[in-house]
Amino acid sequence: GDPNAPHAWAYLPDAARAAVGLAEKRGVVGQFEDVPFAGYTLTGNELGAAISQALGQKVRVKSFAWWPFYLLKPFMPMLKGVMEMRYLWSLPQRLDGARLAEIVQEFEPIPVEKALSETFARMG
Repeated sequence: GDPNAPHAWAYLPDAARAAVGLAEKRGVVGQFEDVPFAGYTLTGNELGAAISQALGQKVRVKSFAWWPFYLLKPFMPMLKGVMEMRYLWSLPQRLDGARLAEIVQEFEPIPVEKALSETFARMG
């Protein structure tokens, strides 16, 4: 996809804390209300730069090789759906977290740099 197209990314511990906060205030939320978790909106290049900073070494962002998926598609039916959604990596995407912030006012996301550092520390 386009390394300059913004995408929504989630740090799972943040998403879990937000979900718990939302569940604790379920009386405020409509039965079928959509309450997006915004997470971080970063381009591939921005995410690569943040990962480089967290690791303390340069990480190069490059295009994903899709050709193995084309070869495997006849043997793995799930890849048909993956390939149909491929175009989304070139389109900008952003989630609006305003409603979540309104409901769970005490929620404070972890800065992306800290989230990445913690993630890589856990990975060894």
